[in-house]
Amino acid sequence: ALDTSPAAVQASIGGYQALFAVGTLAAGWLADRVDKAMLAVAGMALVAAASLAVAQAASFESFVFWRCLQALGACSTFVVG
Repeated sequence: ALDTSPAAVQASIGGYQALFAVGTLAAGWLADRVDKAMLAVAGMALVAAASLAVAQAASFESFVFWRCLQALGACSTFVVG
């Protein structure tokens, strides 16, 4: 549907993992400074919203963008969970 190569899909997975790793460090720092429950709720909301956007992505570039936001939301719930 997005008409892309397997190499591009693999690169998007690597990007997700890299952003998840860096985001985990940032979320850990942020969790020490703000309410952990609020951070978890915000992370879950970001994952949910980005998931809806991924499902509606019209181009591979928008798909990658929304997957990156999913990674940021997922890492915040990972840190406080």
